[in-house]
Amino acid sequence: MLMLRAAAAAPLASFTQSKEAGYRLCVFEELVRIAPVGESAKSLNICRVCHARVLAEHLDKAPIYWPHCPYSEFQKS
Repeated sequence: MLMLRAAAAAPLASFTQSKEAGYRLCVFEELVRIAPVGESAKSLNICRVCHARVLAEHLDKAPIYWPHCPYSEFQKS
């Protein structure tokens, strides 16, 4: 819900900008960052379509092992 509100208020930073600012990217964000697509595509909220989010929202201790995934980090606690 927070990401949806943030995206509605202003465009999200691109993965390129996030990486340059020192933020860690999940494996899927990193793939989009290095893909030959425009910066607008690199500003999409990948978590909205990621299977890790669906698993984390429906299972306790979901088997998510992607490095730097916020849902994976949340499941560890």
